[in-house]
Amino acid sequence: MKRIASLVLISLALSGCGQNDQNAPAVEPGDDTPVVARYAGGTVTRREADRALAGWPGRDEAGSVAERRVQAVRDLVWRRMLVENHREAIESTPHWQFHSENLKRQLAVGLIASQLAAEATVDLTRVDEIVEQRLAKFESSTSLRVRHVFVRADRTMSESQKSEATARIGEVEQRIRGGEDFAELAGRFSDSETAANGGLINGLTRGFSHPYFERAAFSLDPGEVSGIVETPNGYHIVKLEERFEPPPPDRETIAAAVREEQLRFAAVALRDELVAALGRFEKVEEFWDADGLQPDAETGALLKVAGNTIVTFVEFESVIPDPHVNPSFAIEQLAAIRDAELLLIGVRRRGLAGDLKTTFSAAHEKAVERRAVAWELKSIVDDVPLSELEKFARRHPRYLEIPATNEARIIFLPFPEKTDPYEVFLRAERLVEQARAGADFAMLARAHSAVAPEQGGYLGELDLAGLTAYGMELTRTVTDLQPSEISDPVRITGRKFGGGEKVLKNGILIARVERRSSASSLDLSTDEDRIRAVFAEVSGKRLLAASKDAMLTSAGFEMVAGIP
Repeated sequence: MKRIASLVLISLALSGCGQNDQNAPAVEPGDDTPVVARYAGGTVTRREADRALAGWPGRDEAGSVAERRVQAVRDLVWRRMLVENHREAIESTPHWQFHSENLKRQLAVGLIASQLAAEATVDLTRVDEIVEQRLAKFESSTSLRVRHVFVRADRTMSESQKSEATARIGEVEQRIRGGEDFAELAGRFSDSETAANGGLINGLTRGFSHPYFERAAFSLDPGEVSGIVETPNGYHIVKLEERFEPPPPDRETIAAAVREEQLRFAAVALRDELVAALGRFEKVEEFWDADGLQPDAETGALLKVAGNTIVTFVEFESVIPDPHVNPSFAIEQLAAIRDAELLLIGVRRRGLAGDLKTTFSAAHEKAVERRAVAWELKSIVDDVPLSELEKFARRHPRYLEIPATNEARIIFLPFPEKTDPYEVFLRAERLVEQARAGADFAMLARAHSAVAPEQGGYLGELDLAGLTAYGMELTRTVTDLQPSEISDPVRITGRKFGGGEKVLKNGILIARVERRSSASSLDLSTDEDRIRAVFAEVSGKRLLAASKDAMLTSAGFEMVAGIP
């Protein structure tokens, strides 16, 4: 599933194809609806106008339906004209055929997925088992806000050290019972990393702490303080501040979600079986191995299926620049192309070739159209005089600012279920000691990290927004480090504090900053191409609107009077 998804992303990025775009001209035999617009080179029918309005981004803007239809038709005609102007140049660009075939593979994957989804079945007994498991998980999802004092007394300490720890936790308990502030005492006496926050733990749930600690915390009423709790790691005193009870789950909602999930898994399994079967019948030649890409010396091919060259190194480099830099990622993308090519063969064998031809024709036109719009904007921006760019730079200096970036590597150790988080923390401490003693951080990440292990924990060159996608804890940790500095182990909670889909949760983070670039600004004398790209991004909508007006006027565009 992951490999096929990667191919879809490649195809979308290169073709600019979006399957919900309705603005491309529709060629529909038998359209006898009245003509609503004319221009030099063609007409627009009422059916085409309605289709254009349905897919027009401004369809929900204020104004009457008739006014919005006029704008949608103007946009439709302008795009038709751009395609006519640029089609030949677009379709003759290097590797266009390869990109077009990638689009066809993407559509084949979608057709096969739809057919297999209809064939997939689920084991209802297994569905019931999963529903019961999730209901039980909901029942145990009560969370607590607690404060605690922790005094370390583990097996690595001598008897005298353990005696000192016993005396210290006893003194703390007496002072708490005497009315002293719990948070203040935690800050002064606790050996936990939470001491800096007065011993605060937010979102404590079952299964993520030692059973003795958990039992004590969950047995308290708000405001109540436990006695001394002993675990293999030391002594604890816990105070419950607040208990959060989840709303009762709806069984039918959970069951429906599980059935849909299991159907999806079953369809993926059927697809993988189909790919494997096709791979046994078709000759597949892969020009890569564990050491990286090994293009065919004669043809430059990286992949052949059924005797046909599917992708050469030069073509692949137009998709993945510098593929030798990250060979594991490059091989993953090639494997996605291989599987999709086999599914393309499967489409023909399953009698779906006609459906694919129809779908591909429309998708190809949309891809050409979007590329044509991009070419039009680039041609306009390329003709903008330097004086205009200078004026843009003076008026909008913030657009030319390049934010500071961090190149970071991380080791992320998730908390496995039914495992004491403290054991994970001790493991993280050992890794930090090794890294600070000179061990290669990237090698440690490859061996231990659950995030980006194949990249040696490398997250790339990230600005503040890029860091935030991984969550606020990682952002704070990385920005506080100096280049080459390695962080202490940082506990990442199960709660999501900012971040996007990549956000880290429930584990221990270790970070190292490789390099950091300071914020800077683009200079017209050295960065003209980049400034033109920024100018296009900022002013593109206005420039294209002017282009549309000029081209429609030149073509004599007019709406036909009397058509509602």
